[in-house]
Amino acid sequence: MSISGPTQTPKQPAKIQMTLASSFSKSVPYDKKSSKWIEITAAVTQYIAKDMAPVSVVEKPGFQNLVKTLDPKYNLPGRKYFAEKALPALYGEVREKVTNQLTNVTHFSTTTDLWSSRTCEPYLSLTVHYVDNWELKSACLQTSFFPEDHTGEIIAQGLQEALLSWNLPEARQVCITTDNGSNIVKAVSLNKWKRLQCFGHRLHLAIVSILDYLREKFDDPATNDLLDMAGLVDPRFKTRYIAEDKLEETKCRALSEMEAMLSESDQGTAESSASQHQAPA
Repeated sequence: MSISGPTQTPKQPAKIQMTLASSFSKSVPYDKKSSKWIEITAAVTQYIAKDMAPVSVVEKPGFQNLVKTLDPKYNLPGRKYFAEKALPALYGEVREKVTNQLTNVTHFSTTTDLWSSRTCEPYLSLTVHYVDNWELKSACLQTSFFPEDHTGEIIAQGLQEALLSWNLPEARQVCITTDNGSNIVKAVSLNKWKRLQCFGHRLHLAIVSILDYLREKFDDPATNDLLDMAGLVDPRFKTRYIAEDKLEETKCRALSEMEAMLSESDQGTAESSASQHQAPA
């Protein structure tokens, strides 16, 4: 006969009823002066700046839904806040940091270029390069809107003002690297700076020159026919050589030549067969 003690039921975890205050606090948005709101806003600002996203991204429904899902208590500011406050403040912080890094630089070089955005807005960029503790470092100092005439005189003045705004003495500049545009070459000459030609631009010019030479050397009907046939046989070659508007014409010409060759071959075969079966005289 076995004697067993009283049966013990497993303890259930105590259920804690959420108080009205704690429940209410979960739905209250962060105050704009709270550390959490400031932290998230700074992260969104960093995202826009580092990934070069348009400021309007904060008003996209998908992005707003993402932020709300990650933290329902955070109210995302509009594009005006980021454009007029958050991004300028971040630029000020980064500019101060870069300025401090450049304070003790004894010698530096720069690169510059004039380019246009997709909306055809002109910009002048300037990047500085220097060595810090045997480590090569670079910093893009500006990509500034440059609506003025792109004359050598105006570009020269713009580059001087850019260096001055960053407290970089011209005497410490070893050289400036540019392409071979006549206006930028003149600008460097007017500033009496040492100019280094851009290797990438020189390489591009060399490749274009070689391709032009080969195009002229092999520009004859026989070579073009071979290239057309190669393009039809190998699709990878076709995409590089045959223009889309000439593709059908090339196909028709190739088929006509093939039909002519087959006809000649059939005719030759028929004549050969007839001569073999012809009775001797």
